Amino acid sequence: MVRYIIPLVFNGCIEWSVRGEEPPTVVPVGVPGNEPDSWIDDYILPYRETADILFIIDDSGSMADEQTALRENFTPMLETMQNSGLDYRVAVTTTDVTLGVSFGQGRLHTVGPHSFAHSLQTNPVGIFQGLADVGTQGSSGERGGDAAWAAIELRTFPGYEANLAWYRPNADQLHFIFISDEDDQSDIGQQEFIQWLWHGFPEEKFVQAHAIVSQPEDDPDCTFGFAIGWRYSDYAKETDGVDYSLCDDWSQTLEDIGLQTAGPNPELVLSHNPVVESIELEADGITYEVCDDGCPAIYRPGRNSVVMLEIPYVGGTEVHVSYQVAGS
Repeated sequence: MVRYIIPLVFNGCIEWSVRGEEPPTVVPVGVPGNEPDSWIDDYILPYRETADILFIIDDSGSMADEQTALRENFTPMLETMQNSGLDYRVAVTTTDVTLGVSFGQGRLHTVGPHSFAHSLQTNPVGIFQGLADVGTQGSSGERGGDAAWAAIELRTFPGYEANLAWYRPNADQLHFIFISDEDDQSDIGQQEFIQWLWHGFPEEKFVQAHAIVSQPEDDPDCTFGFAIGWRYSDYAKETDGVDYSLCDDWSQTLEDIGLQTAGPNPELVLSHNPVVESIELEADGITYEVCDDGCPAIYRPGRNSVVMLEIPYVGGTEVHVSYQVAGS
């Protein structure tokens, strides 16, 4: 779920408090001028320093080329995270949740002593490449949503010791990355899974899904025999994650996911209902357009919030959202 900064209203002023275990960052904000129809909400972007990342990889018989592409193009993602100073842990499981498999059912793939790659290792790329080599003997009934859920919710069960070591409940971020040439066939319902992403974690944790799947606009020569990953794409879209094609440039795709983990898109909840056409967002002295779609920041009417999509994320940055109040 996209996590957000919470408004607290006291005596005609607004204070914006970041939910979390640490003492909240509080910024007092006055009502601008004497114009009751205009408003400015001020925020300070929280620092995001730790991220747990889980790749859920389709290990069915048709996925050899895609697994190779992932392993060979992982370096840009890791370098992006490493250069940001992010404390990351990257683990791998598969879409196979059938009984009897050695590392399915959401259990992490472990190679030698390693069950995840992390920022303190001397060779995290090589370790990840070993973990991501999951083979192609898995079930053709790909159930990525079930696997992701089990990886978290069953981590205290016998056989999930590696999951328990990898997952940090107090980490700032949790990212699920689904890679498959089929759609999700999980028993958990699509909306049920999205609700879990939104509400199944502490409010201070930023949770996001990403999809590298077959897309409806793909060249048939590239995706012959593939099924469109509608559900995986929806998981990504509903959490403002990366939703790319198996046919895209893997290096760029993975770098973009790295950028998301290094500086995720925050959701800024507004204190009033705005006139959408009047919304402007200012960050680090630069003013950005806000609209329903196709702008650097988008307005989400159902949540009365603004999501920063193409705006550099730097923890501690002051952000100001100004708008005309609807109906005033």
